[in-house]
Formats: sequence, C-alpha cells, structure tokens
Amino acid sequence: MPYDILDPMLYPWAKRHGLHIYTECLDDEVRAIDIMDDQGVSYSVGIGQPNSDGYLQLWVTERSIGERPPGQKVKRQTIQATVSKFEEALESAYSLVSSRILDREHTRTTSN
Repeated sequence: MPYDILDPMLYPWAKRHGLHIYTECLDDEVRAIDIMDDQGVSYSVGIGQPNSDGYLQLWVTERSIGERPPGQKVKRQTIQATVSKFEEALESAYSLVSSRILDREHTRTTSN
C-alpha cells in the first residue's frame, strides 16, 4: 500500500501541530517529520508504508546536532499500528517527543 492511503490523515494532523512533512530522501518516497527543540536536539518521526495487511510502523528517533560522543547511541522507539489507528499512532509519537523535550526541560521550536 502506498502512502496515498495515509496522506489524507497525515497532512491535516501535521498542520494542526505546525509540522512539516518530508516526502523525499535520496530519490526515495518517504514520510518523515523533524521536530527541533530550543537546545538543538532533533527528533524525527519516520513513517513506513502500510503493508498489504494494513499494518505500518512509525519510528521516533532522537539525536543531537553535531557529533555524538563515542558510545552514545541514538534513541529510537518503534510504534506499530494499523491504518485505522494511524492518527492515534501519530499522537503517540508526538506525545513521546513532547515528553522527551519536557524531560530535558527544553521547549519545542516552531516552524515558520
């Protein structure tokens, strides 16, 4: 299943949260969202295409700007969902990012 089935849910959701959706990476079609906090920590939400059974995965990744210290791993969490629960999965991913930002006592930067 292509992203076409997700886009009618994804774009209004992203607009409500003031987020930009990336649709291409290295000539591949993708759906990804970057969220930055005020201290330069970047959080990405990657969205996989649904499989033929209607299941998909979202990946929430946290990374700092610049070089990572040796041994520091990128924090990544996977959320699995069905197409019918896609918006709930997006909210879960956004809540996870928001809580990580708050845990660091940072604030989210907004897109223009």
